[in-house]
Amino acid sequence: MIDARAATVLAVSVSLTCGGCGRHAGVTVANGRALYAENGCANCHGASGHGDGTVGRTLTVPPRDFRDREAFKKGDDVQAIGQTLADGLSRNGSQMPAFAHLSRQERESLALFVISLRDAENKGVVR
Repeated sequence: MIDARAATVLAVSVSLTCGGCGRHAGVTVANGRALYAENGCANCHGASGHGDGTVGRTLTVPPRDFRDREAFKKGDDVQAIGQTLADGLSRNGSQMPAFAHLSRQERESLALFVISLRDAENKGVVR
């Protein structure tokens, strides 16, 4: 048996260690790739982020092409893209739902993946 103090220390240690534990623990491109697939992002943005997904091709205002940095009106870094995912977009005919159901870490992972698509394309890497 462990005493109450040892149990408390153990509980705090586990909680600090596993605070981000879960299906998509940690902010990584790999987690972002999985979230991109799970949340249907490719339906509009396409598998490589060119804005040419099957649904995207039918929209009056095409989805963002991630290769175009200038298209990111609210910023093109992890925090700005993550915030856009949390808020969604609805302006100038552009429509993207909010992904507020995702945690901050998940939105940041998704943002990292979006940035990786842009950077890979700009470096001539074919996905």
